[in-house]
Amino acid sequence: MRTAIADVLGRLARLVHPKSAPSVLTGNQWSGTSFIDSFKRERNPTPNELMGELKNTAFTCATINAAVCAAFPPKLYVATDPKTQPEARCLKQPVDARTENRIRRNWASISKPGHMGHTTKLEEVLDHPLLTLLRKVNPVHNSFDLWELTTLYQEVHGCAYWYLHFNPLGVPDEIWILPAQNVTPKRRANSHKIVDYYEYRVGS
Repeated sequence: MRTAIADVLGRLARLVHPKSAPSVLTGNQWSGTSFIDSFKRERNPTPNELMGELKNTAFTCATINAAVCAAFPPKLYVATDPKTQPEARCLKQPVDARTENRIRRNWASISKPGHMGHTTKLEEVLDHPLLTLLRKVNPVHNSFDLWELTTLYQEVHGCAYWYLHFNPLGVPDEIWILPAQNVTPKRRANSHKIVDYYEYRVGS
């Protein structure tokens, strides 16, 4: 258990001081905790203080959940209707009956009836730019790091943020996980949008 905690702390430390991260991610990310009293009755903790409190049982539980989620990276599937659509031109393989039934049940719960009929052919995609991006996240982090840190921030803050780097063709080629305690959703005055932009703070 101590080894797992040390590994996650090491990953968080590398995230704070990445070897080749974009300049927007560099700088002092932590300012410590400063509750008014030890019972935290005067005010709610700030996002940065929530991260600082991850030194006890809550940290262990969040770490276990994050590691378990990271052990199951996402998969990509393609649904094709042989009657109306051509064969998908990518490397793929058939899915087993259990997986197909699970996908169809999940799809039915979030979509309108008829979007995936009984004749729709489901296959798992093995080679795709999205899968490549999720495997080769950035020069510092791998896929496990990405999902573990993403889940850890969701466990603590209820949200997680990614910074995408785009290549000259406008295609994302790197993903950097942003410390959630440094990101604040912002809304402009009289805006009809829920969120107009996200403000990222470095240090104080």
